[in-house]
Amino acid sequence: MGERLAKFREKYGPRISITVIALCWAAFIVGSQVNVVQNAFVNSGAIQLVILTVLLDMSISRQKAPRASAVRVAGRDSEGANSIITTVANKAIDNADMLEFSGVGAKSLIHDLALRGCRIRLLVKHPESVGAFQTRRIVANLEALFGRDYSDRIQVRCYRFPASLRGRRLGNEIIAVGWYTPFIENGTLARYEIMGHDNALIITELGTPEGRHLERMFQGVFENLWSASDTEDARVVVSRYGVAELPRAQGRGEAQETSGETKVSPD
Repeated sequence: MGERLAKFREKYGPRISITVIALCWAAFIVGSQVNVVQNAFVNSGAIQLVILTVLLDMSISRQKAPRASAVRVAGRDSEGANSIITTVANKAIDNADMLEFSGVGAKSLIHDLALRGCRIRLLVKHPESVGAFQTRRIVANLEALFGRDYSDRIQVRCYRFPASLRGRRLGNEIIAVGWYTPFIENGTLARYEIMGHDNALIITELGTPEGRHLERMFQGVFENLWSASDTEDARVVVSRYGVAELPRAQGRGEAQETSGETKVSPD
C-alpha cells in the first residue's frame, strides 16, 4: 500500500498541489464577496494552513528527488582534457597539481593554464626508470616545456615509483583522475610500456562529496610522490641528457615516433 501511494504521489503530486493552491486562491477571491465563505476559509486560517502544507510537501519532495550526478566520465583522456579546459574557461585558477607519465597528454591543458598565470606542480615519470622509447619521449617533452615563456610558472619533478594513477587538480574547482595500465601487444609488454590516452577519465567538481573523495585519494598519492627521496627536479634530470646521450628505440616504435602518428602517444 505504501509503495502504491508513493508512486501515486510521485506521478500526480505536482498536479494535485497546483490544483489545491488554485482552489485556495479561488476560495479567497469568492470569500471577499461572500461572507459565509470568508468566515469558513479565510478568517479561520484554513486557506493559509492548506497552502503551507502543500508548499512543505513540495519542498520535501524536491529534497528527496535524486539530484543530477556531479560526476562526468570522459571516454578518452584527450576528451577529458578538452572538457576541463571548457569547464574552467571563465574561472580563476591560480594553482594546479598534475600527475602524469610523460606529460604529453596534458600539454594543451598546461599551456592554457600557464598562459592565464596559473602556477603548476607537475609530476612525470623519471626517464631513468623507463625504457628507451619513453626516455626519449619524456626528455623531449620536458625540453619543449622548459623552452616556453611561461616555464617559470611550472615546477616539475620526476618520480621513480611505478605509474598507476593519473590525475589533475585545478585550484578549488575541478578534480580529474584516471589510470595507467600496461600496454600489451601479442601477449607481451610493448615498447610503449604504459597506456593512458585511451583510458577513461573521471571529472567532478571539488565542492561535491564525490570531488572530496577523489581529491583525498589524488592529493595523498601526489604529495607522497612529490616528496619521495628518489623523486628528482626535472631540470636537473634533463641537464644530464643531450641528443648523443639519449638512448635510441630501434625499429618500428622509433619510426612511428618521428612520424607523429597518434599511436605513439599512449600515455
